[in-house]
Amino acid sequence: MWEDTVYDVTKFKVEHPGGEQLIVDYFGKRIDEPFEEENHSAHARKVLKKLPVIGYFNEVMNEKLTDDFDKEMKGSFCCSRKYIIKKLVTKEDPIFLHKFLGAFALFSYVYRFYYVFPTTGNLGFNGTWFDHFSIFMHIALSTSSLIFHVLKQRILKRPLVIWHEYRLHTISFTMRGVSVYLFGYFWPYE
Repeated sequence: MWEDTVYDVTKFKVEHPGGEQLIVDYFGKRIDEPFEEENHSAHARKVLKKLPVIGYFNEVMNEKLTDDFDKEMKGSFCCSRKYIIKKLVTKEDPIFLHKFLGAFALFSYVYRFYYVFPTTGNLGFNGTWFDHFSIFMHIALSTSSLIFHVLKQRILKRPLVIWHEYRLHTISFTMRGVSVYLFGYFWPYE
């Protein structure tokens, strides 16, 4: 990142006159000082500003770009409790709205697939207030992801970092499921 802007340099790294490794060494890091120390030309500055912008630096984005997942995974079967808490407790969701909705969605799936389905042979959507409430909570879960700061584009080297297109995909996927529910509710198959 340079001047608080995060650039996608994955395609440019092979063209960099200083070599690809020099670019790779600075992935996810600020390059303000090293860039100025090298006395880059005006042309180099123009090339940098023409690269695709992934996002803009802030404290939240810095936390996401500098996760210590590799360190946490060394010598362990699963990531540590400290790492999980760090990922679940964020400044972006101080009232835990997204976590609450996620827990409700998990409860709903467990209830429908492990209790209702084995006992009735279907998922038990009969048009009750609880059915409508469940669907509303699933919509709320996917749309509540809009409170989080995410990158504009995917970083291939960090596949677990959510980016804008992926978030929109999950919202549209949820809306597709909701539309099937509404279609079945308003035009039931007889």
